[in-house]
Amino acid sequence: MAVSGAAVLTTTGALVSDPGRRIAGTGLMLLDVMGFGEDADPPLAPGTRGFEAVRRVRLFHAVARRIVLSTEVGWEERKLGERKFGERKHGKPINQEDLLGTLAAFTVVTIEAMDQMGVQISPQERDDYFHLWLVIGHLLGIDYSQLYRGGVCPEDKYPLTYAEMQLLANVIFERNDEASPQGQELTRASLEETSRSLPWPLSGLPGALTRYLLGDESADMMAVPSAVYSPLVDLLDPFDRLLSRRLRTTMVGHLSTQLTRRLYTRWIREQGEERPPWQTHGLRSQLRPRRWSQTETPS
Repeated sequence: MAVSGAAVLTTTGALVSDPGRRIAGTGLMLLDVMGFGEDADPPLAPGTRGFEAVRRVRLFHAVARRIVLSTEVGWEERKLGERKFGERKHGKPINQEDLLGTLAAFTVVTIEAMDQMGVQISPQERDDYFHLWLVIGHLLGIDYSQLYRGGVCPEDKYPLTYAEMQLLANVIFERNDEASPQGQELTRASLEETSRSLPWPLSGLPGALTRYLLGDESADMMAVPSAVYSPLVDLLDPFDRLLSRRLRTTMVGHLSTQLTRRLYTRWIREQGEERPPWQTHGLRSQLRPRRWSQTETPS
């Protein structure tokens, strides 16, 4: 897990202290930006719920950045050549690299995970989805021109192709992946919450699936329990490869999508996420900043 990003989340305390509400808030934003429940075309047109959701998340990031910079967690400006061995300077929180890494998580990581699970996605579907997230990234404040020599993005092409995003994701993850108490705490909180929301026979699935998708090395770094196993993981690939394409083109698939969406929306509402922190006033009180030294393990 990106150690600086984990430090931001644990410093603000939202994900660790109330993981269900934090995950539900992210889920609600995803429903909004994907245009669910709204006939807007495109889903990110000004005035739509998706457009407003992204604008408010960007404001939330700005407030979080200001609050985190006021803490004592080592948020010095990181400069080339000044970092000593074993020393970490986080740089500015929620910076351009952090935003690009998040964009990679919602695009490359998500699509590759679906492929690992056997879900069939056509190149056109992949590129359409990726284009939507490029727009979301722009609205969140990503300056794609900084990826080009001279700081100018060519007008006759997209700022990034999917293949370029894959390469960029590899570089960002290699630079930032590092074991940390904060990252392990976030992993534990997320797995506990997702396990708790499932029926008992499926409670081991989140941990088993996380280890399957990440691989043992990354899973160990994030302290994903190694003893967790679910036989359902072994069935995902053949089941999805057999049914995923058919489900999307039949009435049964349409009904299944509607049911899944309703169940997900119901779970979000049960977490009290009618109005997540990024849609409300009083952001500072919502974030609840936490303070500890760089060597202290968060409680």
